[in-house]
Amino acid sequence: KNLNVINGAHDQVAAAAGAGVLTVGTAVDGTGTVECVTPMFDRIPTDRRLYDEGYTVVPYIFDGTYVCYALSFTGGAVLKWYRDNFARFECKQAEKTGANVYAELDGKMSDEPTDLLVLPHFAGAANPHMDINSRAAILGLTLEHTASDVYKALLEGVTYEILLNLKHLEKFGISPEKLYATGGGASSEKWLQIKADILNRPVISLAAKEAGACGTCMLASVAMGIYTGVYEAAKHFVREKKTFTPNGAYAKIYEKRYNTYEKIYPAVKEILKGEI
Repeated sequence: KNLNVINGAHDQVAAAAGAGVLTVGTAVDGTGTVECVTPMFDRIPTDRRLYDEGYTVVPYIFDGTYVCYALSFTGGAVLKWYRDNFARFECKQAEKTGANVYAELDGKMSDEPTDLLVLPHFAGAANPHMDINSRAAILGLTLEHTASDVYKALLEGVTYEILLNLKHLEKFGISPEKLYATGGGASSEKWLQIKADILNRPVISLAAKEAGACGTCMLASVAMGIYTGVYEAAKHFVREKKTFTPNGAYAKIYEKRYNTYEKIYPAVKEILKGEI
């Protein structure tokens, strides 16, 4: 038999296809060790500031369409840092019971937004600052705060950083109206609800855990003639699991706190200037 050799794609492009990003105004939000939002749009931005902020525009799977990569160096990595350093008791308990330690930590969080702000630059800053020397910060701590508050604030801080990226992309005409969530972070419904509230747009989880593998299979099936096109393939491969919509009251609180959040990086950068 003949062997078909089919040209592939960048992992984020494959993940976007496998998540169902098939129309302008949608994006995939992949949360692994790092977090990457990949929105689809139909023109190449000519404003050089977009590229100065480190965004890379590449061709997408349909002629005349493109995606870019909005990166945060600390997605799930910051939760692993918390788990390894501050949740050793929970880890031991989870080992005994076979439970997922992150699910245990999620279960201890309150529903309300925290009053803490975390700048999640534990590994430096990616888009739009592109500052490898930036450092993380936790603001607003008091003796009243608990470990669970800090854990949730980390989830919020990572998501504020994604909102910062989305707001920057809006300046260049790139504005996804909804996000499809993939990666390990998508297994946390609590985090997906936090994302919906902070980003103030629907966040959709998917049945397939590996959107990149799903997208690769879709593209290969089209190339082999099993399906006539990507849209037909998507009907068989893409399955939406649950849609998380913004909680109006929480979204207003987060919007106000984000206005403070975006001032943290310039302040911390100035304070640490020449010290690192």
